[in-house]
Amino acid sequence: MKLKAFLAFTLLLFLSQSAAAQTQKGKLKVKGGTLSAADFSIVAQTKDSKIQSASVASDEKFTLSKVTTNDRLSVLYKSNFYAPVVLGVKKGKTVKLFSAAQKSGFCSSGDARVILAGKKKVKGALNLEVDPEQGVAYLKKLKKSELKNITKGATAEATTSCLPSGLGGAGSQSLSARHEKVGTLEDSDGDGQQQEEDIDDDDDGITDAFDPDNDGDGIIDDADPDNNDKNAAAQLFYFQQLHLDRQDSFHPKLQTVTTEMIDNALKSHGGLALEVKSGTTVELNCGGDETIGAEGLPWCSKGGTGRTREPDNKAFPDEYDADGDGKGEISAGGTGDFQLAPGATSSEIRPGDTFIEEVADADGNVTKYVGVLNSVVLTVPGIVQIVTSVGGGTTNTFDYPASLTSIGTYEDPVIVPAAGDAEVTITLYPPVYNTSAGEVVPGIMTIGLQLPNGPCTYDPGTKMCTGGGSGPGLLPGTLFSNPSTGWTVSNDGVRSNTTDSSVDDSQPMTFTVNLTGSGGVTGWDSGEYLMVPIQAFDNNGTTSAHNVIFKRGSP
Repeated sequence: MKLKAFLAFTLLLFLSQSAAAQTQKGKLKVKGGTLSAADFSIVAQTKDSKIQSASVASDEKFTLSKVTTNDRLSVLYKSNFYAPVVLGVKKGKTVKLFSAAQKSGFCSSGDARVILAGKKKVKGALNLEVDPEQGVAYLKKLKKSELKNITKGATAEATTSCLPSGLGGAGSQSLSARHEKVGTLEDSDGDGQQQEEDIDDDDDGITDAFDPDNDGDGIIDDADPDNNDKNAAAQLFYFQQLHLDRQDSFHPKLQTVTTEMIDNALKSHGGLALEVKSGTTVELNCGGDETIGAEGLPWCSKGGTGRTREPDNKAFPDEYDADGDGKGEISAGGTGDFQLAPGATSSEIRPGDTFIEEVADADGNVTKYVGVLNSVVLTVPGIVQIVTSVGGGTTNTFDYPASLTSIGTYEDPVIVPAAGDAEVTITLYPPVYNTSAGEVVPGIMTIGLQLPNGPCTYDPGTKMCTGGGSGPGLLPGTLFSNPSTGWTVSNDGVRSNTTDSSVDDSQPMTFTVNLTGSGGVTGWDSGEYLMVPIQAFDNNGTTSAHNVIFKRGSP
């Protein structure tokens, strides 16, 4: 079963012409019968990205409450995989249902469009079928008299096999750059939707909330500063952390990296910070429902691997579920967000994972917000070498696999001059992300240094470095110079200036940084040590850091 076929696909379905809230009933059948209907759920999303959701029961039935005009629907499988529902397929004035269109080769000429919204509500229950092999759901039956009700609805580009173009024609999500960036026109993608109401910016049939590449420029939104997400206030944002000490660091350009190595790093050091919307109570719904035997995301549903990072390192949601509904109550901590340690392997936390915040006000009214992981960071920067000015110039070549005595650890620190500027030249490979399109080094990334702690005194006996105090934090771009071709100095480091989907990592990149210049480390005396996280961060705030130990003076 090609479960990856469900990645990141949504449905645009206009439920009625009336703005009054109503109930929509339906039935979802799974083609082939190999997957349980109880592992599916339906999400209705408004143009401002607020949502309603409902589980599909084991008898394949679902009931969505409080759905209104212009709501969009998504079909989710285990809170990770998505399928868009195609109401019909249109070419000129001719409209066919999806199955009939595929069988007849209706789209083979390449000028057809999939209909993802109807101007009027489909009467009665929605009779839907999902095809796991193709990664698409569709309206299975519709009276001929009702076909006219969908002919003027919103559409999207279709492939020659009648699939929404965002499926890449093979049932899996694609980061194709075939669509131009959306500009400022009222309807720049030509789908009939005014720009301020259009939540499918690149006309590929995947709504922006679930599309990892909203503007179709080939760069995942996490790394794209121009991702055209107009509904930011209604979206649920996150960022990840993967910070590894020298002895735990790895990179596929420098050594053989196994799945076990990645999984151990993610389980022990992976972090996820979630935005917490304002409300009286906020619960995180990760899709699990014991009452119907539905599975949720393994890293944030009951009995899973998740734990809180602050303040008490408890099982989540298990120890934060006072009402026993399987949804953990969350709140913002000292960092202004909810910090979670997923404790999950690379097969358990994946691109496309979807979570919903349910925010209740003082009157008990609940507003829901959806969040989706566009990618998962798998490695930290792979450091090749660090050159210092000690002795007229010393090249420190980094070894892999690293150990507690490798260069860059407390046992063998990188030596900088005992006094004066501590200027170093660092050569590294940027980190690797897991995306629905495979493992890539995403384009538009910044390499910088953020020092949380100041210089400290290391005791080889106790293996402790004490007395550090607070460090300068993120070093300013004024301390950086001489970046490699393809990189430029920015406000907070050196930034890749590619417009491609992936940074060119055929060769490592290099830059120079003065650790002790203006805005850098102060009070660093001869003999003292300093931990320097050499990190990469994307536009979404995700950071991956390789912690390197430096020392002033002699070894």
